[in-house]
Amino acid sequence: LADFPKLREEVRHLIQVKIIVSQLKQGKMAEAAKSSAAFTFMDHTPAFYFTNAAFAFQKADTEEARKWLGLPVNGKLVLFFGFIREYKGLDLLLRAMADQRIRNMDIHLLVAGEFYQDSKTYTELISALHLKDRVILRAQFIRDNEVKFYCSAADLMVQPYRNATQSGVTPLAYHFEKPMIVTNVGGLPAMV
Repeated sequence: LADFPKLREEVRHLIQVKIIVSQLKQGKMAEAAKSSAAFTFMDHTPAFYFTNAAFAFQKADTEEARKWLGLPVNGKLVLFFGFIREYKGLDLLLRAMADQRIRNMDIHLLVAGEFYQDSKTYTELISALHLKDRVILRAQFIRDNEVKFYCSAADLMVQPYRNATQSGVTPLAYHFEKPMIVTNVGGLPAMV
C-alpha cells in the first residue's frame, strides 16, 4: 500500500482488511494479528469491526471445538443456532429428535442461543419426549468469539423454521462448510 499514497484512507483500510483476511485464510495468524493491530475502534470503526470479525469467525477443528464447548469428541451433532423464537420451529426439531429412527442413529442436538420467550415450553417438551440425554441446551447469548466453536463442532445445521424471509444462520453454515437442513419456507430454499 505504500506504493499508492494517493488512495483515500477508507479504500486503504478496506484493502488492508482484505490482506488480513487473506493472511488468516493462509494460516498466517501472527502476520494478521500484526496487521490488524493498526486499527483502533475510535479511528477506524469499519476496518476494526471487519478485522475482528475475521479473527472471530476462523474455523476451528471439530475436536478442538467440541473440547472447548465441553462436549463429547465423538458422535453426531446437529446444531440449532441463534435466537430461539416460536417461528424458528425448535419444537418441530425436538419432536423429530424423539422419532425412533433418529434415536437409533445416536444423534445429539445442540441448541445454542437466547430464548425470546419463556423457555419452559421447550424444557418441558424435552422432558416429555425423554430427550434430556440427547439435547444440549446452551440458552444464552453466543458471543462473536464463540460462534466458531459452535459451528465448527456441528456435523449439520438445522433451520426448521415455520416461516422466514431469510436467515443469518445460512451464511454461517456456508462459511463453516456445514450441510444444512431447512424447511421449504420463505427464502430459505433459494439460499440453500
